[in-house]
This record gives sequence, structure tokens and C-alpha cells, in this order.
Amino acid sequence: MRRLLTAAEAKAIDRYTIDEIGIPGVVLMERAALAVAEQCEQMMTADGELLCVCGTGNNGADGVAVARILSLRGYRTKLLIVGDEERGTEEFKLQLRVARRLRIPVCKAGEPAEYIKRGECSLIVDALFGVGLTRGIEGIYANVIDQINRSGVPVIAVDLPSGVSADDGKVLGCAVKADRTVTFGSEKIGMILYPGTEYCGERMVAEIGLAEKNYFEEQNETATVFTYDEDDLKRLPKRPAYSNKGTFGRVLVIAGSPNMGGAALFAGTAAYRMGAGLVEIATVKENRALLQTELPEAVLTVYDPLTDPTDWLIPAMRRAKAIVVGPGLGMKGNGAGILALLLEQAVVPVVIDADGLNLIAGDERLKDRLKGNCQVILTPHLGEMSRLTGKTVGEIQLELIETARAYSRKMGVICAMKDTRTVVTSPDGNVYINTSGNAGMATGGSGDLLAGMIGALLAEGMEPYESACLGVYLHGRYGDMAKERYGARTMIASDLAKIIRETE
Repeated sequence: MRRLLTAAEAKAIDRYTIDEIGIPGVVLMERAALAVAEQCEQMMTADGELLCVCGTGNNGADGVAVARILSLRGYRTKLLIVGDEERGTEEFKLQLRVARRLRIPVCKAGEPAEYIKRGECSLIVDALFGVGLTRGIEGIYANVIDQINRSGVPVIAVDLPSGVSADDGKVLGCAVKADRTVTFGSEKIGMILYPGTEYCGERMVAEIGLAEKNYFEEQNETATVFTYDEDDLKRLPKRPAYSNKGTFGRVLVIAGSPNMGGAALFAGTAAYRMGAGLVEIATVKENRALLQTELPEAVLTVYDPLTDPTDWLIPAMRRAKAIVVGPGLGMKGNGAGILALLLEQAVVPVVIDADGLNLIAGDERLKDRLKGNCQVILTPHLGEMSRLTGKTVGEIQLELIETARAYSRKMGVICAMKDTRTVVTSPDGNVYINTSGNAGMATGGSGDLLAGMIGALLAEGMEPYESACLGVYLHGRYGDMAKERYGARTMIASDLAKIIRETE
């Protein structure tokens, strides 16, 4: 698990490390500059020239220190200072005095602008603004950023590309388009979310001695923003040698209406492939032949969508360790009755997807029964989230994290809101931001697979929130593998299902 920081958290950790732990700020700055300098050396030739474009805050001080370090290593370096030196931080003034004593060339924005172009430098360090930027960039700063982006010269950003919001990835007027970003301690949320992530290029995390772990322990923080990577595969439930199908749980999948049998097939297949011991699929009679042919391992329960579901649903719920409802369920028939009964009587975790979400959005009775059910996981895409919240898709995109977090808190449920960066929120404020996956997964049936995968993890005994986070991560990871094999343009959900089958 990798923690992701807000701007306020990053600043607080800096202060805590300096004021409470006692590590001098200049020591942290030197280590940060060394980390950036090492990346610069990877991107420069021996005869190249470095231009550090610096603001007058501590981010700019980092950039000045980078120029000094590389100058002492024999590289040709120049400084371009943007802003009023006299109003700079003390750390910036100190670093600039040292640079001038070493006779590193210094010019100010508005002077020789020819510095920022191919041929005059071979690499640019963006040290204009750090993580604290909150207002739109304009004036001379906007002009300099425009020159950097039009120069065609490779760019390394210090901590965060100037103009990108550390908190949500928004572009504040304009932003530097970096080829590589070196950040310190932990990644910032804005480096992960769109559009900010597109401005970061390759992301590098440098350990410079920040006491982040101690800070959060003292704060006794319970809510956090985080992401997963390959190391988190160890979270998968173990498969003991002494076991049987009951060991790995039974998933009840309620899915598929006439002409939508594929949704039930994908959800059931994914649940099996993800490790469930047994999968029972409840669906309409029109889907019987498809499921018996394509997934003969599944136990089938066929029901009439126009009648009371009590007789078949109560026994099926009692048999299940986890329930998935909604893929291809349809908006006609008694889908609302199925959901009402589930939300009222289910004692196991429930994943609600697709038409299950649309039914809830249009039914106040279902909304009331949903509230406070912390074992329920909703998996809406942005359109479905729009119907659930009453917000437009555009409004949700502008406040991705806060929309999902507020809904989880209000309704008391887990929300896995699907987008290019899927966000999984819990009622207590935790936020998982997914970084796996690709555009090839934007295809029919992909969401049905995710619902089934989460259902299987639940049936194997994993806690609901972790099941949602890990299911989303694995879904994207398998999608990345499918992209490598089939290509993003031609990939379909069946290809993703094949990858799940072939991957241990």
C-alpha cells in the first residue's frame, strides 16, 4: 500500500520533521536536490547544459541547489529566476547566494528568454512552484510555462509539475508538461488523478528523510488516501492444501435478463476464476442454455422476473457467503423487489452493480434500506453515480474523490466509483485510488467481471472494503496484461476473462 498525500499533509510532514524531529531544513533540501540531480544526470549528456527555472519559494530553492550540485560535478548550468528575489524564502536566498558565489549564471524572467529553447539547453528543471499552489497561474509565470512547454526540451519537475494541484490533479490555469517528476517522501494525490498525472511523465519517489510514518502515528490518523501496487498481491486469500469447495465460499450472482445473458456469464465466470468454491447464478429462463453451455460449473436457479422472489431468494441467500446483484438485471420485472429483500435480509456482503444501481437511484424505498449497510459495495460508473447523487457527470469529474467520499459517508456504504482512475471510498473516509488498467477496458462486460471478482474475494473471507480495493486493482492489472496481448483497441471483455483464467 502506498499512501498518497494532500498538499496540507506534505507541508505538515515537512514541518514535523524539521520542528519536532529536529532534522534541519537545509539537510532535507540538500537530499532532495541530490535526488533530482541524479535524475538529471540520467537524462543529460556530458556536454549538455542544464537550465533550472526557479520560483522564489522553497521549491525554487531546491532548483537552485540542483544547479549548484551539477555545476560542481562539471556540468554547464544556468538559473532563470521568476519572481522577486527580495520576497523569497530564507532558504531560497541562502541557496541563491551560494550559487552566485560559485559564479553560476543567473538571469531573471523577462531577460534573455532565449535560454528556454532547444539548442540553448538540453534539459530544464521545473522548480517554479511546489505543492502549495492553490490559485491560477498568470502573468510572467504563465509566459515562462508556455515557453518551457513549447521549447521541445526535456523537463524534470521538482516534487510536482508547476501548475498542477497537489490535491486533485487539476491544472491551475496552465502547467508544465514534464517528462519526469521527482517527488519526495510519498506521491501526492494530484500526481495520480487526471489530468495531473498526464503532466508528470515518469513518476519517481525519492526518500529524503521525512518522518512521515512518525507523523501519522502521532496524528492517530484513521482515514487515508492510498493506492496499491504489485506488492499488494500478497493480500490475496491463501489457498490451503487441506480444503474443499466450501473453504472458498459460495457466491450468489443475480444477473441477466432476456438478451442480457452475457452479463450473468461474465460475473459468474469472474467469480469462479477469482477463486470462489461455488457459484450459483439466479437468472431468467432465457439464459439457461447459454450458461449451461459456457459455464457448466455454475449452479443455476431460474426465476420468473414477474413474480415475488421470496421463495427462491431466501434459500439462495442462506446458502451464499457473498452476493452479486445487478449485471444485466434489467429495469423491468421485479428487480426492485429482489433488491428490497436483499437489503432487508441479507446477512452476507452484497455487491450491487449496473441495473441494481439504476433501480436504487429511482426508488426512495431502496435508498432508505441501503443506508447504513456497511457490508454493501456499490460499483457505479460516472453515469450511474450521476443518477445516484443528482450531480452531473461533469460535476463529478471535477470532484471525483469528494463525490464518492461524501456518498459513502451519507449512505454508510462502500463505493467503488469506476473511471479512468477508479476511486473506492468507505463510510469512515478512506479513499483508494486505482492506478492499474487502461482504455481498452472501456468495453461492454468489463464491469460485470469486476463485480464477480469482488464477490469471490468476499466469499473467501476478505473484508468488504479491502475486497473492493483489491478487486479493482486486480481487474485493472489483468486489463493491462490483456492490453499487452490483444491491444487496447481490439480488447473485449472475453479477452480479459481469458487473462484471469491464465494468471495465478
